Amino acid sequence: MQEQANISQGNVIGHYGIAGRDDQAPHTCSVIMPSILRPSIERAMHSIYAQTLTGTIQVMVGLDGGRERISLLQKLINERPVHVAMTLLDPGYSTSRQRGGMHGAFDGGALRTILSYAANSALLANLDDDNWWAPDHLEGLVKAIEGKDWAFSKRWFVAPDGETVLCRDDWESVGPGKGVFLERFGGFSDTNTMLIDKTRLEHVLRLWGIPIAGEEHTGIGSDRNVFAALKDRPFGASDLASSYYVVDAEDAMQNSRVRRVREVLARDFDGFQAFQDGRFADAADAFHRYMAIGPRSGLALAWIALTRMRAGKGDDRQALFAAPRESTIGDARDHAIDALANGWILEPSLVGKERCTLAFFSGQHALLGGDKATARKCFTATIECGGDQNEARAARAELQRLERG
Repeated sequence: MQEQANISQGNVIGHYGIAGRDDQAPHTCSVIMPSILRPSIERAMHSIYAQTLTGTIQVMVGLDGGRERISLLQKLINERPVHVAMTLLDPGYSTSRQRGGMHGAFDGGALRTILSYAANSALLANLDDDNWWAPDHLEGLVKAIEGKDWAFSKRWFVAPDGETVLCRDDWESVGPGKGVFLERFGGFSDTNTMLIDKTRLEHVLRLWGIPIAGEEHTGIGSDRNVFAALKDRPFGASDLASSYYVVDAEDAMQNSRVRRVREVLARDFDGFQAFQDGRFADAADAFHRYMAIGPRSGLALAWIALTRMRAGKGDDRQALFAAPRESTIGDARDHAIDALANGWILEPSLVGKERCTLAFFSGQHALLGGDKATARKCFTATIECGGDQNEARAARAELQRLERG
């Protein structure tokens, strides 16, 4: 039976080993995790516990805050499977300069470096407490690193909600000599995708605590320093998209990332066709996924709310009507959510796309309220002025459903 955790704020270090195993024996792999004990650490830790890697795993957790949630960490230590050991480092203060410490990296100061040196394994993986891995992540990396200094996997983008998986990252974290960072950095691999053999790359470990030149005030970019030291060394690639990366809406890359992600999602977007076919749950999922990463206009909010309602997933109309718009289309279509929530009188001053959109969502407002006569009138007006517009095609499908009863 494994040792049960009994930790509290102020512990400097705790080690929770594997029953019947000599703690001095090196582990197959160590996972480095500086943490402020965000609730998302539970998913991150369970993704480590679910790894298919044969052998033992040591999880190295360094606290840089969040000690008021120490009971969550105690729960996770007690839940670890029999092949996982955990070592906890809690200095009782932050080593990050952004929080009064001595070291520049904002995400844990010197903790990632300290944990890397202390880890009882040659192979070091890193997992931030807001991200997670697929079960075959470490297994794929351990195979890929054989005879090499380091290895990397591919990753998935996850929306800022921390839940919605968007698409594979095929342009940022794609390894040396590739991607949008080729010219500036020679490529890039995200921290959460890498496995490093510290017996070959001991000199790299200190770089985790040093921001990239020019970003000393923000503390960002230590991962670029590490990648710069790795990119010309022998490496392997697992070719698995096995890391899940939650994007930051405040990240400097966000605008270009939104554009690229939506370009990828648009290639297979099924939302409008699913709505026409009456596959409302599929339509709701498609619209949510497409809009999860970035700004949403009134038109986008209206489609999300409509498809969710038709799929029986709840009525968001009034909440969305009251919410501020994250961006605008620049014309009356931005008031589509208003029309869906409260209806709209068919004003003769509006023509074309604007009239088509507002008539369609007014028809939906009427239909949801049981007024089929007004719904038919609005859908007919939608078709008359919409041409091949998405709302016009959807209105035709709605009239057909109304005719069938």
